[in-house]
Amino acid sequence: MTYKEVATRIVNKIKANFKYGFLYDDRALSVIDYYAALLEWNTKINLISRKNEELVLSESLIEVSSFAEEIINLEQFKEQEEINLIDIGSGGGLPGLLLAMIINNKKINYHLLDSRNKKIIFLNYCINKINLEPQVTTICKRVEYLDLKEKFDIVVSRGVGKFDRYLGDYQKLLANNGIIYLLTGIDNLNFTCESKFEIHKNPYLENRIVIEIFK
Repeated sequence: MTYKEVATRIVNKIKANFKYGFLYDDRALSVIDYYAALLEWNTKINLISRKNEELVLSESLIEVSSFAEEIINLEQFKEQEEINLIDIGSGGGLPGLLLAMIINNKKINYHLLDSRNKKIIFLNYCINKINLEPQVTTICKRVEYLDLKEKFDIVVSRGVGKFDRYLGDYQKLLANNGIIYLLTGIDNLNFTCESKFEIHKNPYLENRIVIEIFK
């Protein structure tokens, strides 16, 4: 079975169980192309766990699709002409690159940050292949060394472990009324944060949560 056939099977399996709007138009084809590329490149560089790639990508698609709906419905951003989002530790493009395909809103600029050059090369390959320029760009740097004058309305990171030590760096990147979203596991419920925050359980994945931290 080819990488594209595997990717198609993953997307069709999600389509059979969920009613996300993007599954019924050209955005699904973009996700298939992205997943096919991710599976192929994963044989060369470590982008996702190789133990059960189909399960990882299926759960990632469910998690990011659910999260995308939350971003789309943010009241404070509906009046803005432009929204800047940064995905910290983007790796193989989850969630940032997948969000760009699913949401498909030209007012959102996506910045994918990762310190590993091999992963940035992969991300740039996908951005070019799926025609996501100039809406999606990459930054090869560690977050603690990031010195950007530009601030971000949304800071997102997925799969973070003990993230307490990075929260200060994340918060420095926030624009006024900006929000940090951490897509993580329920084992990360014990953390220290002085800012106001909320925790939301994923309705479809019992072991996944979204931690929403306000400026």
